[in-house]
Amino acid sequence: MGQFKKPRSLLVFGALIIIDVLLLSLTNPLKLPLVGLVLPFVLIFLTLYSGWFYLLRLLIRRFSTQRVIGLALLLSTMPTLLAVFESVHQLSIKDVLLAMAIVVAMGFYLLRVDFL
Repeated sequence: MGQFKKPRSLLVFGALIIIDVLLLSLTNPLKLPLVGLVLPFVLIFLTLYSGWFYLLRLLIRRFSTQRVIGLALLLSTMPTLLAVFESVHQLSIKDVLLAMAIVVAMGFYLLRVDFL
């Protein structure tokens, strides 16, 4: 995959944060079509993924790029799913505990697997 580019990753992360803030502050969800309702969750996921990827690559050098990608995807999925559940008023403590259990189990698996 090549060498990790810190400034580029940091710029992408910063740009995604700015886009998130602008989209969430300048739009009214009551006037948006369906695509406009899904877009903030996609952007939040991409922002979280970008941030986790940058942070993991910066702090944990011994992991392969594939392992960092897997961990970043896993760590980005949980908050995004919880935000989706909260937006439709379906979030309960059971959902949070289940999501945490899945993240811990998958994280353990990703750290222990030897083919990544």
